[in-house]
Amino acid sequence: MKLPARVRISRLPGPPEGTLLTQMRRLNPQFALGAPGEPAPDDFVCLVVIAGGKPVGFLVAQRTGTQWQETQALESTWRGRGIEEALQAELRGLLSR
Repeated sequence: MKLPARVRISRLPGPPEGTLLTQMRRLNPQFALGAPGEPAPDDFVCLVVIAGGKPVGFLVAQRTGTQWQETQALESTWRGRGIEEALQAELRGLLSR
């Protein structure tokens, strides 16, 4: 799926921390990571939308048992440009491997 110019989706190697975590909570105040501690890499996916060098959205998926729980947020000015669909497609691709 083609993204708007200046926009990219990056997968974090682990849970978000520091300033990025703060920015993600700004986008979605209800966003909270699962159980404390480092989740297993196979049980956690964090995709961040970067536009113009700053995070403008994210999709986090965490496995709890056999189910995946997703949390997604995107700045309102970036909605309706195919980014939400691109995030879902990226996640489906990662989870199908």
